Amino acid sequence: MVARDVRALSAILVTGASGQVGGALVEELVRRGAKTRAMVRTEEQAIGLAARGVEAAVADLERPETLPGALDGVDRAFLMSRDDPMQPEMEGAFVEAAARAGVGRIVKLSASGAGSDNPVGLMCRHARAERTLAESRLEHTVLRPQLYMQNFLIFGPSIAAEGRFSAPMGARRFALLDLRDVARVAAAALMEEGHAGAAYVVSGPEALSYGDAAETIGAAIGKEVAYEPAEPQAFRGALVAERGLPRWRADELAFIASAYGEGEGESVTDAVRRVVGAEPRTFAEFAKEHAEHFAGGLSHHM
Repeated sequence: MVARDVRALSAILVTGASGQVGGALVEELVRRGAKTRAMVRTEEQAIGLAARGVEAAVADLERPETLPGALDGVDRAFLMSRDDPMQPEMEGAFVEAAARAGVGRIVKLSASGAGSDNPVGLMCRHARAERTLAESRLEHTVLRPQLYMQNFLIFGPSIAAEGRFSAPMGARRFALLDLRDVARVAAAALMEEGHAGAAYVVSGPEALSYGDAAETIGAAIGKEVAYEPAEPQAFRGALVAERGLPRWRADELAFIASAYGEGEGESVTDAVRRVVGAEPRTFAEFAKEHAEHFAGGLSHHM
């Protein structure tokens, strides 16, 4: 009984809490009444969370020596890291620190298409990190989301100014997913039983081409919006020259369509419905919610 009470009072640690997915998960866990600890990289971020009544721990996956403090008193953890060539090593260090700290469960954010033979480095790195987690023997769940609807927010300025946007996705279809639904699945996997060893491909409710998405955005803002397929190399160059992205990151964004095998990116699953017990958000709902963004051309980081 004592052990059960201690476990019930233990915190859930959320890494990447200052990012979109991590931030959405913190909100979802707090909404569900979980004792939540948000891991952030700076004191300023911690102060901002404290002002909202959220416990914060300042630690960094790039500095393993900071992890024990963040993991103290934690029973379950959500693991995600920024895209980085050292991602497998950083996540591996976290898994080791979590095991030493007695963490009982880890939910890892991966990606649909993760695999050691994938031509995109990001997907290979996720596969390596997944393998490390599996070999750790810690109870774990892996989430492999499809492409996020929020990626379209970066096109706000060109949609508002020119009624068009460009991306290297060709005519392929993708089961676009609202990242808040990933957060709902993650919260359930962290708080509820029955998800140990599972690997969920998390998708939206339908597979859409970027042309379909353009039509949907146009309907939401009341004007025609066109999608213009881009050559990957040209798109890559624009990311480096205009947005200042590192070349390795621009490479991966430019060739992200190749990260998915035939039909893989358009795979619609029932993961949200099955795990959360609710329907995933549609792209039409997303476009309507962000209509002011697309009409006004607000900027957004990729």
